[in-house]
Amino acid sequence: MNKQEIPKFCIACIKRFQQACLHKHSTMMGGFHFTAGEVWDDLQCYCLECGCDMDRLPVQEIDDSNFQIPF
Repeated sequence: MNKQEIPKFCIACIKRFQQACLHKHSTMMGGFHFTAGEVWDDLQCYCLECGCDMDRLPVQEIDDSNFQIPF
């Protein structure tokens, strides 16, 4: 869906829906490219349920102070 097709009064509801989504089902779009000896990619991760660009989500800090390796 093109963002230009979304009416302005719908944007607030879409953002609220995307924030509540658990993003359990996602897909990668884009590819790897080779130009002048350099390898680069334009991969982006999108949620299949809400359409959120997951690369733009804030990264959550992980508290690993109580992490223990199970042996």
